[in-house]
Amino acid sequence: MKRSILRRHPVMFGIFLPDMDYEDYDHIVPAVGIRYKNEDEYDPDDELIYYDLYDEEKIEKTMSEDEWGSRRKSMCTKEEADDGCIPLDVSSLRFLLIN
Repeated sequence: MKRSILRRHPVMFGIFLPDMDYEDYDHIVPAVGIRYKNEDEYDPDDELIYYDLYDEEKIEKTMSEDEWGSRRKSMCTKEEADDGCIPLDVSSLRFLLIN
């Protein structure tokens, strides 16, 4: 995902929302940017920039699974969950990368 964004390839990804309950993801959103220190490796402090497609404002969240990750069983109840949570049980989830 990070490499695609850095190459200026659009990235769509699925999120859970607190008021929905689909198994794999509730909503698909576009990533539009990333703030990072090292472009060659994962860093939980990287900040992903995306739109939730409900409002015009950009949302920025760190890539930390502890802060943003969720499993459907936990119902995405983390702080700022209104902006969505990243699904951690992704065995059947298909992320869409548009090149």
